[in-house]
Amino acid sequence: MLDPLRSCGCGVNLRDRQEADQHRWCSLRRPAYHVTLLLVLTLLLLQVPHIRSEYLNQSTEMPPVFLDTATNVTVSQGAMAILPCTVRHLGTRQVAWRRVGAKDSHFLTVGESTWVRNKKVMVEHHKEPGYISHWDLLLMDVAKEDGGVYECQITDKEKYVRHVTLEVSDAESVSTSPPQPAITVKGKQYVEMGNPIHLVCKATGGAQIPEDVDWFKDGIRIDSTRDSKMVITKLRSLEQQAFISELIIDHSRLRDSGNYICRSSEIAIDSLKVTVLVASKGNVKRQEPDETTSELGGSSSDRRPSRVLWLVLMCCVVCVLTT
Repeated sequence: MLDPLRSCGCGVNLRDRQEADQHRWCSLRRPAYHVTLLLVLTLLLLQVPHIRSEYLNQSTEMPPVFLDTATNVTVSQGAMAILPCTVRHLGTRQVAWRRVGAKDSHFLTVGESTWVRNKKVMVEHHKEPGYISHWDLLLMDVAKEDGGVYECQITDKEKYVRHVTLEVSDAESVSTSPPQPAITVKGKQYVEMGNPIHLVCKATGGAQIPEDVDWFKDGIRIDSTRDSKMVITKLRSLEQQAFISELIIDHSRLRDSGNYICRSSEIAIDSLKVTVLVASKGNVKRQEPDETTSELGGSSSDRRPSRVLWLVLMCCVVCVLTT
């Protein structure tokens, strides 16, 4: 005869009920566990390109290379000597100058700093696109005893040196009058709307370099601090004995058309008329690939995770789903 309590389920063993509840709880918690683990794996997968790109930047750093520059420089007594040294892929290293065969082998300059108490010695540094940097040694008012061999050295575990020989000749007997102040503005006169406007102003002041230059548009002085799309750079170049300023507008607009004037502190003036053209949609150029990627040792496709890593991640997912 059936027990009425057991037939209605009221007499079920307490242990069996606890096991059934535990099994039901585990079956409900397992999908959540799988989803959480899959989310973690997805986040790791998203971080792989960034990790690999950083690894490429560190492991494929290009070694420094000296570019071809003059190795023999001849100047007259009392003039300024410029000993060139140009490096590609300098990275975090520094460039140092010293004189070969001197009584003390101390560095003359390290980086942009002068290491000797001599106002005649200084270094001129500027960069160019393509990971190129110039580190020219400048010797002011040279004398006969300044002649000799100078060494441009890159601070690194391996030895990178380049020698430049300086020869100092007798002063010229014929005195020449200093050049008159001059100024030039160069750039494109016609620019399609949306393309950058790039103007270069080079001002010479005769015996001395001008102190500054100012830019004007249609007679009104330009203040680049009020326009985020406009940049004005200024550089005093001892090598060229000139003050060089660049005016750059990233994305040209129709209102950027006008007459651009550059005026030096020597009151020398030059101008260039720029016209912004409206280009048709069919003439829009495609964006060129980023050269920075190739310099780092690979294209964007090289930053994708490797097939082995994909296989390992897929195996992890399969193992999780089958447990």
